[in-house]
Amino acid sequence: MTDLPGRLESLVRSTPWLLEALRAARDVDPPDWLVGGGVLPDDRLEVVAPCGLDDLFGLVCRRNPRRVTEDHYRRRVLDKRVAERWPRVGIVL
Repeated sequence: MTDLPGRLESLVRSTPWLLEALRAARDVDPPDWLVGGGVLPDDRLEVVAPCGLDDLFGLVCRRNPRRVTEDHYRRRVLDKRVAERWPRVGIVL
């Protein structure tokens, strides 16, 4: 079986925008997004993706419909300056 955690960590660490996004995710309330995570104090990566990793690797910011309303999501995207911080990320409203 492949070492998915090791492969994922290697990919994240070799992709600067992805590492930056995970570091910034510390200030994001995870239930708002379908993919969340961060860099832990011991420098390990934590990724939470209950619906898979396609959005993370596809540069997509998508609302978690199980947890937040459309209005709440719109406010969070604006408050967190997602488009400004990561201009290549597609925001699905």
